Amino acid sequence: MNASAGTFGRIEIRPATRQLLVEGKPVAVGARAFDVLVALVERRERLVTKQELLDVAWSGAAVEENNLAVQISTLRKLLGQDLIVTVPGRGYRFAAPQAAAGPAADAAPAPGPDAPRLPRAVLPIYGRGEELEQLAAVLAGHRFVTLAGLGGVGKSHLAQHVLRRQAPRHEHGAAWVELAQLSARELVIGTVAAAVGAPLGGVDPLADLVAALRGRELLLGLDNAEHLLDEVGRVAEAVVAGAPRVTLLVTSQAPLRLAQERVMRLAPLSLPPPGATPDEAMRHGAMELFVRRAQETDLRFELHAQNVAAAVEVCRRVDGLPLALELAAARTPLLRLAGLTALLSDPLRLLAAAGKRSLDPRHRALRITLEWSHGLLCAREKTAFRRLAAFVGSCSIELACEVLPDVGGRAGEGAIADRWAALDALNELVERSLVEADGNDPPRYRLLETSRAFALERLAEAGEADALRARHARAVAAAFVRADEAITAGALSRDQAVESLWPEIDNARAALAWSLGHDPSLALALVPVVDDLFKSIIFAEVRRMWEATLPLLHDGLPPGLRARWALGYAHFWSNRDLALALNWTDLAVALYDGLDDPPRLLRALYLRAGAKARSGLDTAGDLARIRAIDCSRAPPGVRFNQQFAEAVVAALQGDFDAAIVHYERARPLAAQMGDRERHDVLLLNLIDMEMAMGRLDDAIRHGEELVARLRGSRFLELMAIALHNLAAAFIARGSLAQARKVIAQGLSLATDHSLTAEWADHLALLAVQEGRPRDAARLLGYGDARYEERGSTRTTNEAAAAARAESLARAACGDAAFEAERRRGRGATEPEVPVLGLGLGLGSGEDDAGSGEIARILK
Repeated sequence: MNASAGTFGRIEIRPATRQLLVEGKPVAVGARAFDVLVALVERRERLVTKQELLDVAWSGAAVEENNLAVQISTLRKLLGQDLIVTVPGRGYRFAAPQAAAGPAADAAPAPGPDAPRLPRAVLPIYGRGEELEQLAAVLAGHRFVTLAGLGGVGKSHLAQHVLRRQAPRHEHGAAWVELAQLSARELVIGTVAAAVGAPLGGVDPLADLVAALRGRELLLGLDNAEHLLDEVGRVAEAVVAGAPRVTLLVTSQAPLRLAQERVMRLAPLSLPPPGATPDEAMRHGAMELFVRRAQETDLRFELHAQNVAAAVEVCRRVDGLPLALELAAARTPLLRLAGLTALLSDPLRLLAAAGKRSLDPRHRALRITLEWSHGLLCAREKTAFRRLAAFVGSCSIELACEVLPDVGGRAGEGAIADRWAALDALNELVERSLVEADGNDPPRYRLLETSRAFALERLAEAGEADALRARHARAVAAAFVRADEAITAGALSRDQAVESLWPEIDNARAALAWSLGHDPSLALALVPVVDDLFKSIIFAEVRRMWEATLPLLHDGLPPGLRARWALGYAHFWSNRDLALALNWTDLAVALYDGLDDPPRLLRALYLRAGAKARSGLDTAGDLARIRAIDCSRAPPGVRFNQQFAEAVVAALQGDFDAAIVHYERARPLAAQMGDRERHDVLLLNLIDMEMAMGRLDDAIRHGEELVARLRGSRFLELMAIALHNLAAAFIARGSLAQARKVIAQGLSLATDHSLTAEWADHLALLAVQEGRPRDAARLLGYGDARYEERGSTRTTNEAAAAARAESLARAACGDAAFEAERRRGRGATEPEVPVLGLGLGLGSGEDDAGSGEIARILK
């Protein structure tokens, strides 16, 4: 018997059919009033607070207390003034004594086919418009559907809304069965039977249930089946086979794995991208839910331009998980968004016990939900779950199979003996929705951040944290080094390596952070590969990686490790600090001379030859060695380096025709290598050649094509150089308005990619053409100082731009004033370059008097 059912004097309450009888006759009563009455009867042994009644009858919606007073007044008119007692300032109590047990009070009549048990009124649903339509469509075409997903993802909420919407379309409506509180499989059939009004009197309860359902056209929802999968599966299979007009909707963290079952996976809500405007953010489900729930707890809350970035961060930090968003929204009145984002580094503590009373008890705290899900795992699955916490972001199946298994063949409960056991455990975690498998091919696997926080606690409790971080770092570094070796051998294209390893960049960061303090050799091996693959994408970060590993290098390390690090470091600085690049290429060449590694020796020689050519040093010896290496049977990457070295040296020596020949020979090799970045580097250098030869229209056409191709790509370093070259070509041609449009895009990338000295030369030419000769002089002085710091000289096009700018500015200012401004510019800082280049400084107006003279000179 439901605790709220029964007879109280002349009143009879039938919750299953939502009926109120007074003196045996049905009385019309509103849904809110009936919910308030049931809540009071259920708690009749004590005082019930106003807030409890509001939470029950209005399901947590923000309402005024006078709404409750209206419902209490309605009930008193129907039942009499004395049955509901008011305790001023505290709440209400139901005062009627219950009648002695009898047929009417002992059991409420079972609901018949026309009066199924629907879920109580539920909170509005936000951010799930597409999923609502999708689930309804799946149910229209399939009689047995399981809605699967992680605990807290909103399965029950979505299913309840679909049941309420779909109930009128079924002859006998819809019924909702909550299984979460059932502790034993033996209770499943009886609970389902009670919900649909099926009598169980025979020796086979399941057969009785199926027989009662056989003639009904009904939508039946079974909620939270994950802890009773076998029994729910047995019941579902029997109902689907024996009751052909019943449509079954099950919610569960894991599918039932039955032949007739159609599984729909429910993912977290869509996340707004960083930088989204308020309108853009609200088009994503996570933000819609967070804002609406925050407004229910704080009527003053609004999403606007000043707080949208923090709100986006909250949504992303909890991975769009609806339960976590609900709990976070409940904290906004206390913490505000700034405090919320600051504390989300410990989401399990922040989001504990913050939910509405109307939430399922398991969902009132995120930790309780995770503990429920974790408790359903077997020992081996628990081991895999906690060890996955070693990964940051996601991981490939290969890395998972290296990190998850036990080391040393540990046996016993929870052991993961080998990769096959790891695969089985990972598969079960995906089935139970604790691990997400994305839609890529091959898929990647990840724990949501809240799940990972919980798994990290389990990892620490198991005493495995230190060992797992070490195993993770070594597995990640090994994957990167294997890719580097395969690229050098021609067995893997660089593009393939970039695509396969870029998703591991967060794991590489974690591996580097661990190895810097625990295994310096690992850090030294990892950084050169990260540089080679991703420098164009994360230039500033790679620079910090080099700075962090430089102090770790010493003569006692293996020669191969030292040589590979020196080669990478030299390449990083080859266009930025020639003295540094020469020093480290000398070391790389010396070390590779003693190693059997012709491809990398060739690369070291080519880097040294380029650095020497830029420094005005003799390159004959290095070129002779490069040409002496037989590359006819070498992988394309080795032959590419040979041609590229010849082209770079020829260009620096002013032999542009020879340089173009070598670049053209290198282009098909870049294609064979499967290396888009190297191919784009070739195009950049060819554009440089066209500018140097005065073919400005060709340089602009090719530059615009390359910028368009790079737009939206990850290769920010290449984009920075491409925009620089395109702006330089426009300035040289005198197309100043077009140049300014490109400058506006390119200057923002200049500082991050150490290009401000090169920009200064061309901006000086822009300034003088616009009538600002003093700004031009200062920019030339800035460039002088930066090139001296690098130990290098201006390359061909920068030298030409600087010479032309100097000539025009000197003529406009006079020698003395020009030299004074040039000296002043030597002390300028990077942030001043765009100010001077675009005429944004206070001094730009000083040159107005010289404008006519400059115009005459240019003419």
